[in-house]
Amino acid sequence: ANNNIVATSASFHFRFDNTAPTNPSFINAPSNFISTKTATMTWDTSAGSAPADTNSGVAGLQYRIGASGTWYGDNHNGSQDETDLLSNDGTYTTQSVPDFTDLVEGSNVIYFRTFDQAGNISLGSVTTVLKINTNGAPSAPQNITATPTTNTSNSFAFEWIAPATFVGNVNNLTYCYTVNVTPTVNNCTYTSGGALELAAGPYATQPGVNTLYVVAKDESNSINYASYGTVEFSANTSAPGFPLNPDLADTSVRSTSNWRLVVSWEGPDDVGAGVDKYDVYRSTDGVNFAKAGSTGGTSYVDTGLNQVEYFYKMRACDSANNCGAFSSIVSATPTGRYTTPPNITSTGGIPVVSNIKTRSADISWATDRESDSKVAFGVRSGDYGSTEAYKSLQTMDHKISLENLEPGQTYYFVARWTDTDGNTGSTTEFAFQTLPPPTVEDVNAIEISLHGSTIQYTTTGAASVKLYYGITNGFGAVVESATSTSRSTYLSKLTDLQDGQKYFYKVNTFDTSGFEYEGTTLTFETPPAPRISNLRFQPVEGEKSSTQLVTWDTNVPATSQLSYGIVGGETLTTLDTTLVTSHAVTIRDLSDDSQYRLIARSRDIASNLAESDMQEFKTALDTRPPKVSDVVIIASVKGTGTDARGQIVVTWKTDEPSSSQVRYGEGASGSMNNSSTQDARLTLDHAVVISDLSTSKVYSIQAVSLDKGDNKATSDRQSAIIGRGTQSALGIIFSTLQKIFGVGS
Repeated sequence: ANNNIVATSASFHFRFDNTAPTNPSFINAPSNFISTKTATMTWDTSAGSAPADTNSGVAGLQYRIGASGTWYGDNHNGSQDETDLLSNDGTYTTQSVPDFTDLVEGSNVIYFRTFDQAGNISLGSVTTVLKINTNGAPSAPQNITATPTTNTSNSFAFEWIAPATFVGNVNNLTYCYTVNVTPTVNNCTYTSGGALELAAGPYATQPGVNTLYVVAKDESNSINYASYGTVEFSANTSAPGFPLNPDLADTSVRSTSNWRLVVSWEGPDDVGAGVDKYDVYRSTDGVNFAKAGSTGGTSYVDTGLNQVEYFYKMRACDSANNCGAFSSIVSATPTGRYTTPPNITSTGGIPVVSNIKTRSADISWATDRESDSKVAFGVRSGDYGSTEAYKSLQTMDHKISLENLEPGQTYYFVARWTDTDGNTGSTTEFAFQTLPPPTVEDVNAIEISLHGSTIQYTTTGAASVKLYYGITNGFGAVVESATSTSRSTYLSKLTDLQDGQKYFYKVNTFDTSGFEYEGTTLTFETPPAPRISNLRFQPVEGEKSSTQLVTWDTNVPATSQLSYGIVGGETLTTLDTTLVTSHAVTIRDLSDDSQYRLIARSRDIASNLAESDMQEFKTALDTRPPKVSDVVIIASVKGTGTDARGQIVVTWKTDEPSSSQVRYGEGASGSMNNSSTQDARLTLDHAVVISDLSTSKVYSIQAVSLDKGDNKATSDRQSAIIGRGTQSALGIIFSTLQKIFGVGS
């Protein structure tokens, strides 16, 4: 915080600042090793990232070398720039520190901090690292040993001790090694950092004594190739035997005069210490041989030759370059062969498709050299199948006839040819279409009835048709008709069919040559005639009058119709036009104990009628009592004083015409020995008034109804309360005087 104190005297002012400045940022130092112990450092003091203290200013920079080194620059007497880093416009600029001198070999950590004019030092510090190497390259690796020093196989391991002098971390030293040649920048193989050994391997490059050279490189990439350590080791390996069965193959390209031979052989029976390579020697006179090259395999391609006879022999060598005897000599003269196919000379490189018919076509083309003739073809682009049309005759004029094609089919093809040297040429893909076959279209089964159908179809190019049909896809019946080759539409009628049957049919066309062309197998179904099954009827319980539920099934959706009536009486009809397969019709208000006749009928959507046999049933006697509901009891008092009498009005409903009567008695649970006079009128709504009842009593009430069959129904027992009758005016006055004067009655 800033504390500004102003003296009371007008002669001077004081200002105190105890705010620490911030550290510098973006310290720049050499990123690689340097070869001097003097370095120049720079830092960024631009606005927004530099040490900032606008109250007292930044006086300068302090630094030290190492975490415990001395801070230079205290009390404004260090070697750093001690001028105020803040410029007049309020921004900072890039500053530099004079050369450092107290640096050591290897990595030096430099710490930086700032102080202001009030003596405040920044919190913490920032660091950078300087890498110094003034001593140069490491000395030679020490005590190099080989294990074993002598071996009958080319397998040796090596180890050594780090150089006596080097700069940096020992684990960052890498080592260059060579065998039998002194190290240079171009022939070194390096180990990983800190490695002090080479795993066992075939390091010998010659039989007998070999020398391993090792040079160290430090982390500053300093290396002195002349400062190496060495160790000798001996490979006393057994040389392989001689290669077997040498052979020559001519792979020259005659069209370009590119003459070359491929020499091949088999490995020796005795491989000695193991075959690492084969040396191939060449001669043009069979006497004076020179090394043509080496290979790790058992073949060698010798290029850049002339059309003269060449002689070859080879020998096997192990990894220590211990070589065995030469093979036998083979010779050949490169005569060459064609390596590219003949060129097509047809106009535009396009084969000619001619003589196109419904089932055949001819493909023709020409080439500039003789070759055989092949055509690969198929009905899908790029998919030609495994069989090609082929002629083995070597010719420059090619013609292939394609047979057994499909009419009206697009065919994709490529023409191919192969010369006697096995070079195959081909065209790009082309296509053609065979002539179309007679066609039939718009095949439909129309006017389908229970026992017949009409087949409608349109043909083009057909001389005749056969209409096959039957109840399986094997058909079994046929109708043959002559047709015009021009596009025409025809109708063929099929009769004597079965109802409810699926039929298979197809229309095959015939061309003028009598070839038959398969049509598509289609189907139609004759509608099934409606049939009634499972006709049943049963009384419906709980109905107010005799009721029957009649049910039946049909095999197709159809209407529901019943014709019924008392035997010898009027016939009634009920109809439901909903198309269903499960039918249920309820007939009500039937006469009790009567014999009825009934016929069920159903019509399908095409008005085909199904009718049941005549059925009879007898209705039962009425034994069901009416159902009582909506019982309402209204109690009231008529008159006053001693003349007051109670009255109860009972109303209810029944579900069938019935009589009206009320049973009643005093008390909520006592016997009901009293009854109103029975109203014998048969009605659905009932009302009974009971008068002249005592007041201030509870009565039990029960409604009673009888239907025309004398089936009796009663309501649940209910209670009614008749209140106390009101007093007369004189009685009210007398009662009041009693209460006031206590006068007895």
